[in-house]
Amino acid sequence: MHSQISNFLPPLHLLACPNCYAGVDEGLEPHNHLCKHCDSQFFNLDGIACWFDSAMDQKTVWEHHLAVTKQMAEQNSQMMSQALQSPFTLKSTQARVQQMHQASNQSAGAVLDLLINAGLTPKMHDMLPPQDSGLFGSYFELMHRDWAWHSFKNDDFEDENLQQFELLKSIAQKSIKDSQNIGHVLVLGGGAGRLAYEFHQHFNPKSTTVLDINPLLIQSAHQVVNRKQSIRLDEVRKYPQINVDPSFERTLKLPKNHKECENLFFMVADAYNTPFKQQQFDVIITPWFVDVVGVDMKKTMGVVHSLLKPGSTWLNFGPLLYLDKLEYAHKYHQTEVEQLLQNLNFNMIQQDSKVMPYSLSPDDKRQQHEQIWCFGATSPKQSFSELSQQTFSNAAGINLPLWSLFTHLPIPKFKIDEQTHPVLKAIVEQIDGQTSADEVALMLEGKLPEHLNPSEVVCTLILENILK
Repeated sequence: MHSQISNFLPPLHLLACPNCYAGVDEGLEPHNHLCKHCDSQFFNLDGIACWFDSAMDQKTVWEHHLAVTKQMAEQNSQMMSQALQSPFTLKSTQARVQQMHQASNQSAGAVLDLLINAGLTPKMHDMLPPQDSGLFGSYFELMHRDWAWHSFKNDDFEDENLQQFELLKSIAQKSIKDSQNIGHVLVLGGGAGRLAYEFHQHFNPKSTTVLDINPLLIQSAHQVVNRKQSIRLDEVRKYPQINVDPSFERTLKLPKNHKECENLFFMVADAYNTPFKQQQFDVIITPWFVDVVGVDMKKTMGVVHSLLKPGSTWLNFGPLLYLDKLEYAHKYHQTEVEQLLQNLNFNMIQQDSKVMPYSLSPDDKRQQHEQIWCFGATSPKQSFSELSQQTFSNAAGINLPLWSLFTHLPIPKFKIDEQTHPVLKAIVEQIDGQTSADEVALMLEGKLPEHLNPSEVVCTLILENILK
């Protein structure tokens, strides 16, 4: 196991406790992964900070996931062994299964080694429900795409990371006021980190922090970029393809044109409860993120707005392939996203869309392409309180307060009738001119049907019963 002494922490003034939001001058001790202000103990994996509001419980969940991944890998290996021993197996089938057996064992072992060496111990926990191996048993193609496929020289293959970065670079240069002198950059949902890496290599900002909720993806980037270690991670074809082997030996490693990376940091955390202070970043990038998180994009806009300095830049990159579970009304088209940005006083500076290859292996005959929408927009310069005083026009042409559309904005103070219902009165008493509907909604957690959005319930109650 690597030494845990070295911490790869972003600039300390950016950090805040995800529970109480205390900074380094208020009881947060980043190098100890501790917040004395609220007594929250966080943890690290090979020096990479893992800061969640659930604190050490998150590590317990990951240990459970890792144990499930290990168990399923063993079961898969056993099934393949049985197939190899079957008297009804053809010689050609035996050769294919043998190759897949070796490659599957190699890739599963590589993932287990990577996370165990980082500090996770596979351990089932009875209090946790059965899990699939989705967290650690998938996403291999993202690691291959970012750190393995670039090494192939083939007339028919071009590194899609570089194609994608060219689009992002073009939008960034036209959207960021001084792209040669960028301050602090945050990448939300950075995955295995290649796009963030290319951005950092090219623009050389003061710092770039790559955040993702998946420790496997972040650890792979950390080992390749920070530790400068190659990782053998074989690629297994899920479905048969004509004239294509069922598996290929792959190695995750730095590109040949790598320049020494300083001030590129990785963290594992929740993008919707980040361990950062408000309004500290000069650029926020959301690559392949806004559509796949299964969250109303208005909430994502609220997160970006809260973390950006006034007048700073949001760079979005990716398609609009929303999850099936997302409410249909929240599957916004481009024009709707533009309208929402306008309502929140973001200024769209530059945008473009292109159809590009997606996770296209150099040995893959199945070619997938996606329509990528990239835009650069600057955040509003008005204060949150000033924005709360503004209104938007809904579909019925009625003007409603902006804080009811973007529930991260504070609700202005107002007087209530003494005869107001006790439930409403309890809600209104939380409103001090600084508190948002999202914060008031915390008191309703666990008390509403799952299909109801607590923040929307708060706004509806106030609008229908208080401000009518």
